[in-house]
Amino acid sequence: MSIDYGLAGAEGHPRSGSVRRRLGILAGSCAVATVALLAGTSQASNAATAGSWQSYSTPISSLTGLYAPTLTNAWAVGFTQGYTTTTQYAHFTGAGWSSVSGPQIGEPSAIGGSSGSNVWVVGSTTTAHYNGSTWTTYHPYVPAGTSIDIVASDYQAQVYVAGANDVWAEIPVMIGDSAVFETLLEHFDGSAWSLASVPGVSPSTTAIGQITGSGPDDVYVEIGPVTGPTSPSQILHYNGTDWSTVPLPESADLDSAPDLSVTGPGDALATSFVNLSGYFAQESSGTWSVTDPPSSDVFADGGQTSGTGRAWVVTYPEAELFTGLDTPTLYQWSAGSWQQIPINPYPNLTGVGNGSGVWSYNQGGSVALYDAG
Repeated sequence: MSIDYGLAGAEGHPRSGSVRRRLGILAGSCAVATVALLAGTSQASNAATAGSWQSYSTPISSLTGLYAPTLTNAWAVGFTQGYTTTTQYAHFTGAGWSSVSGPQIGEPSAIGGSSGSNVWVVGSTTTAHYNGSTWTTYHPYVPAGTSIDIVASDYQAQVYVAGANDVWAEIPVMIGDSAVFETLLEHFDGSAWSLASVPGVSPSTTAIGQITGSGPDDVYVEIGPVTGPTSPSQILHYNGTDWSTVPLPESADLDSAPDLSVTGPGDALATSFVNLSGYFAQESSGTWSVTDPPSSDVFADGGQTSGTGRAWVVTYPEAELFTGLDTPTLYQWSAGSWQQIPINPYPNLTGVGNGSGVWSYNQGGSVALYDAG
């Protein structure tokens, strides 16, 4: 797995340290570390039992994202690369994965949803929505003189599905052929995408780092400057009517770019590693409380949303940052405390939406499900 310290990005658009790409969230955007499978784990036709991992294979050539509303319902997206890019879709129903048809949207960069009948995918050419039976494509807002570019840019698209007709997305675009990129914060209202109007957020001056939440009236967006010296991220919160700034905890490093996880309405978790150290904090109603992290190791992939009251974080020993990330430790945040669970076999995490477990996966299409019980 590659480590991005956020020091620079695509030519003509330096990345600030405040908004850097999440580590290991999208397999297509990072080199995947080789992590051994759990001893005795093998391909099987049944789902995981409580407190254990179950491994599967997907029919996807290059897996870039996974969304799971429940333990027995999950979607994976990816692509094959040849003379043209072919978008691939796979569906899990509890026993195994199978290929399903879907629209061709280029290379998928983000997938999310609010249920099995409300799934969104952002691709390199357009976006696609699944309503439980059929797919529909919706072209995002693209200003004149720009084009969608989630492949060449240093940014990956993101999507947060707040409700049936309420979707937020980060859409990277390239200005002309200048290799200068901007990130657009966009909103879908049920009929079309439009540029979101958020105080203090401008495509030319603001980079979008992460979008998450627990519903239409509880949306969090991480932002930072696109150029200039490193400076702290800001967390913006939308209550369904107005936007406000949620200051990071005082213990956060000035170069902090937190991973956010929303475990319930008005209740967020933030984890980050900066200068080889980490912090963990919980926010409720705009106030942060700093809590002891699960270990003294370095956070590498944190704050994976997994439904009300649960989140997941992966840590690595500090010494491995420059020698290869080979011995991760996986922790679950639940009921106000950390619990270590058996290590996940693959480096990328997606929490099950109802909080019942977590999926891990690699770029090659191998996945594993942990049933938290």
